Amino acid sequence: MKDENIQPEYELKDFDFMREWAENWLEDMRLLAKRFDDINLDTFRRRAAVVGFRAGMLAWFLYGKNNDVARARTISFAQMIAEQMVVALMQRFKVAEVSNVIQFKYVWNKLKNEFTMSDLELLVSELNVKTPAKMIIYTWRQKNLIEKIDSKTYKKLKQ
Repeated sequence: MKDENIQPEYELKDFDFMREWAENWLEDMRLLAKRFDDINLDTFRRRAAVVGFRAGMLAWFLYGKNNDVARARTISFAQMIAEQMVVALMQRFKVAEVSNVIQFKYVWNKLKNEFTMSDLELLVSELNVKTPAKMIIYTWRQKNLIEKIDSKTYKKLKQ
């Protein structure tokens, strides 16, 4: 084998941004699991973060560049893989119905502090969430995450 065919070694010191992403993502998912009182999400988030981190490492090395665009793409890819992994683990271990928590996260984050049922129905449709808006409202009210202000308007109690 000739020396010019050997790839350069990579050091993880250039990879601190991914370790930071993983720590932040794990904390976000921990808070989400706590908010929805979901022990399965809390458990599977760790394994999913490892898979996302490894996928990010692979993407980073394949990009072959050390710049902001490559970092952003690597983080985006790692996060996508980690979130899909959480859902896949829940389905694999027969807690698939809990995967709604991941979908509820996107809906929750996109809603304003005060929202109407029609706002929620539109968002559920846009994000292709399978759970009906009324069921989401019911779940959030049972967990004291929202309160009803009037006949059409709801308010978030927790962020």
